[in-house]
Amino acid sequence: MTMINTTIVGAQRSSDTDTKNIITQEGCYRLCFNDEYCVAYTFHHGQENKISKCWVFSETGIRGLVEEIGTDTYFIPYGHP
Repeated sequence: MTMINTTIVGAQRSSDTDTKNIITQEGCYRLCFNDEYCVAYTFHHGQENKISKCWVFSETGIRGLVEEIGTDTYFIPYGHP
């Protein structure tokens, strides 16, 4: 499931060190997919200069969702096959 112009409020599983060199949504997806506890990730594709464009989250780290222009949230199946 994809939520356009939406970001996650909560504690991310990834550190800026893990994600600062990820510059594509596909790279962010792979980071999340390779983490068995990751259930969602956000990717910022807007114009603002952010240290990281990618953030990954476990189920327990998600507290809510808020609108953020230029950022999309993607949910993937827990324990992905």
